Amino acid sequence: MKGTCLEIDIRDAISRLQFAPRSNNLLISSWDSTLRLYDVDNGLLRLDASMEVGLLGCCFQDETVAVSIGSDCCVRRFVDF
Repeated sequence: MKGTCLEIDIRDAISRLQFAPRSNNLLISSWDSTLRLYDVDNGLLRLDASMEVGLLGCCFQDETVAVSIGSDCCVRRFVDF
């Protein structure tokens, strides 16, 4: 079994991890107010979006759209990362 180790600088609790539907892109939301998207195959950080509030969760709408929900009850969409 092959594994990949990502160097992730998260300063607070992770609220959600989710892989994309058809790729090895990993979406991570955290209480440190940051949404991150990693290309696990290449070990690259593809999105590092900071918010003003902690993030309660995240998900993929499809391969090119990610969604986060903040503790301010706002849903944010991120497209073409």
